[in-house]
Formats: sequence, C-alpha cells, structure tokens
Amino acid sequence: MTYAQLKTAVQDTTENTFSDTDFATLTRLAEQLIYNAASIPVSRKSATLSTVIGNPLVNLPTDFLSAFSLAAISALGEYIFLLNKDVNFIREAFPNPATTGTPQYYALNGAPATPLTQTVLLGPTPSAPLSLDLNYFAYPESITVAASGTS
Repeated sequence: MTYAQLKTAVQDTTENTFSDTDFATLTRLAEQLIYNAASIPVSRKSATLSTVIGNPLVNLPTDFLSAFSLAAISALGEYIFLLNKDVNFIREAFPNPATTGTPQYYALNGAPATPLTQTVLLGPTPSAPLSLDLNYFAYPESITVAASGTS
C-alpha cells in the first residue's frame, strides 16, 4: 500500500478529509506508537560516540529510541559494558561530577536546554577520552518523508 492509498483508505473509513499536513502528523504519531511498542529488527543500529574528559554527558544520535547496549572501548580495544541505571543512582553514587574514572554506569538523560536532544549520563565522569559503542533501536524514516520525496 502506498502513502496515497493509505490516506484514501483512512479518509474513506473515517468519512472525513484531512489536509496533507494533518494527515502527515497523524501518520507520524501512529508510527511512533508502533515503534515504541514493537522492537523491529530493521530499526537496530549502532553508533560510535566520544567522551570528553571531565564531562559526564554524551549526546545520543537524533534517531535514538532506546538502548540495548553501551560499551566503553579501552585503549587496549577491550569492551567494557556499562550497566544501565537511573539518573538518581548515578547522582547518588557519584555526587561530585569532578570524581573521574572509567565509566561503569550510564543513565538516559534528557537535556533540559534542548528538549529534542537526549544525552547519556556516565558514572563516574570519564578521566580520559573514550570511544563508546552504542547499540540501539532507532526510529526509521517516516513514510511521510518517503512519500514527499524529501529526506
């Protein structure tokens, strides 16, 4: 079924017409509900992130939905898998962000200044630059984008 056929079917079923903008919004919201409820293999991705000495926050990819593993890669190339914890756990276990070391834990943390950016809070704060290997679920491209021919 094409996007145009979907729009026609929905309008016929609801006996209502929708503007292109309203139908695109409706479609994207439905897609998000589906992707939040189901883990589809095609939505699995990986990314390499970098830490900065003294900064416990690392930005996540913009298409990030949820993580299924995060590992710090040591200078020897060893993978140190971090344990997923709550932000409160990390703040209590490492109350002073100036306490540095090799991260053992991470927590998903929204960035208040930029609501669309998600970050990972590391505990303890990295004492050296590290590469992080993130395996995650991502939101696939919306059919509304594919239908309009834009990326």
